[in-house]
Order: sequence, then C-alpha cells, then structure tokens
Amino acid sequence: MIAPTIAEYLSYGNLQIAAESFIRDEKTIWTVDNLRDRALTGGTRADTFVGFDFRDDRLTGGAGDDALQGAGGSDVLSGDAGDDTLDGGLGDDVYLLRLGDGHDVIRNTGGADTLRFGPGIDAENLRLIRTSTPLPAKEFFQPTTRFSVADSLMVVLPNGEQAWIPDYFASENAIETLEFENGRGGISRIYKVASPICRVPRTPCRAPRAMTVIW
Repeated sequence: MIAPTIAEYLSYGNLQIAAESFIRDEKTIWTVDNLRDRALTGGTRADTFVGFDFRDDRLTGGAGDDALQGAGGSDVLSGDAGDDTLDGGLGDDVYLLRLGDGHDVIRNTGGADTLRFGPGIDAENLRLIRTSTPLPAKEFFQPTTRFSVADSLMVVLPNGEQAWIPDYFASENAIETLEFENGRGGISRIYKVASPICRVPRTPCRAPRAMTVIW
C-alpha cells in the first residue's frame, strides 16, 4: 500500500480541494485542521517543525532536541523535554517554559510576545541575567548552529534549567510580557532591573548561584 503525500495539501489555507476530512475508521474522522495540528506535534525524537503562515499554530516538540518555527500568525510554542530552539516568527507569539523542559534557545522577532511560565515558577524564584559574552556553538545547546548571544537575556528556572534569548535587548527581539500563574511583569520592569551587564562563565549550563542576578 502506498500512502498518499499530503504535505502540499496542508500548506495552503485557500486551496480549493474536494476533501475536507479524512476517515481513518468508523469512529475516527480527521479534518484538515486536525492533520495540521498533528503535523506540528512531536514525539520522542529530535523534530523540526515549521508552522503555517495563514493561521495561528500550536507547535509542540515532545521529547528530543527540537527546532520549532512559527512562521506567520500568533503562535504558541512549547519545546517540552530536551534542548530546543523556539522561533515564533512574525505575530504575537507565546513561548511556554515549564520545569523539566530542559535548556532552550528562544529566537524572537517582532510582534507583542509573551514568555509564559508553568507551575512552580514565579518572580520570586526566577533569575534573569543580562550577558554580553558571545558563546561558540559547541558550548551552547545546539551543536550545528552558531548563535550570537551578545547583549542577551538568560532566564534561569528554579531547577537550574535555562532559556537563552539571543540579542534580547535589541528592540525587535524583546519579549514584551512575562506571564506567571500569579500575574504578569511587563517589559519596562525587565529594562529597569536588567541595566547591569553580567559576563557569564564558559559553561552557561552550570552558572553558579554567586553570579550577578538582575531579577
């Protein structure tokens, strides 16, 4: 049996097509949007997903070291376990960070974006560090990609896991809102407390508690 290829079928929001749903069995019917959602949901391997320009997507990496790119639309990105790279693209995007999600890189551009924290993370146990130290790719999280991290923001979670936002303090790369379960903190607070420059050690994943903290 030869399985049909539907990649192009899913890629266009205004394509006139005959089929609006797929019947898997008597009890399972998948719509086109169901298939698009499934195409952006990862499993246990290292996955690479690119969202659709014409709609708001939810991209979920699952286990493994994943690369998620939202493209157009206002997207929700969750790397889940593993060391992931999240790129919301254009639109007002939401990045999810939870305990157990590993070490992530968030490459943000444009829009009014939100960093949303999961249970157990609040403003009292979160650390934000502004860094001006460039790090080569082999000392970062993604061995095949070189990141510029000058003047960037490092978010350290209570369990020691980290998220890096390269070039955060360039205006187009900023994430405007931090959202906790007990409230929000706007970008003005980050700029106010993040004025000192801190040089991180050569092993960022083992940052000591004595490091200069800006939040």
